Amino acid sequence: MKIAIIAACLSFFSPAAIASCNVNSIPIQFGSYDVFSASVTTSTGSITVSCTPDGTPYTIAIQRGFGTIAQRKMRLSGGIAQLNYNIYTDPTYTTIWGDGTGTSAMISGQTNATVTAYGEVTAGQDVPAGSYSDTLTILVSY
Repeated sequence: MKIAIIAACLSFFSPAAIASCNVNSIPIQFGSYDVFSASVTTSTGSITVSCTPDGTPYTIAIQRGFGTIAQRKMRLSGGIAQLNYNIYTDPTYTTIWGDGTGTSAMISGQTNATVTAYGEVTAGQDVPAGSYSDTLTILVSY
């Protein structure tokens, strides 16, 4: 709401200040998880931001979902089991993608772009078989 109000106020003083952005995402799908594997399970997804005019500065934050930003959790469908995972900004899985709180980072840009989200499920979790999921909110501020 604040962004819309600010944009409306700016447009009153400067018609060139009006901007709009569209966001599309491709979800991260981890596939099968092997409880006996000593290796982490990884996958990628993507977020595409297209702003008019191109060159509009923006930031992309990913909210916590279930768990915390530092330790996100997927839940077993119809059950209480949880599977630890996280989303990272880099392919080395060192910077957690969050909302800028704690040690999490947001991604900033000024050109229309598609950015990769790197997902990792922690190895060695003894969880029952089933379908696990989490829903995260992507927040683009411009």
